[in-house]
Amino acid sequence: MTQQEVSVLAGCGPVFIYDVESGKKATLRLDKLLDVLHVLGLQLTLEPGQHRLRVSEPAS
Repeated sequence: MTQQEVSVLAGCGPVFIYDVESGKKATLRLDKLLDVLHVLGLQLTLEPGQHRLRVSEPAS
């Protein structure tokens, strides 16, 4: 899926997708990020921890 396709399905601009992918967005709209994650079949989970970022392995 291209950045353009994701942006259309998520209802945001392609620049937003580029900024999220490249980590350039110091501030971003959480609602738009959640829309993008939904389009990609992903979810955001918050839990207590010491790590700034952790990527979980897909469940088997």
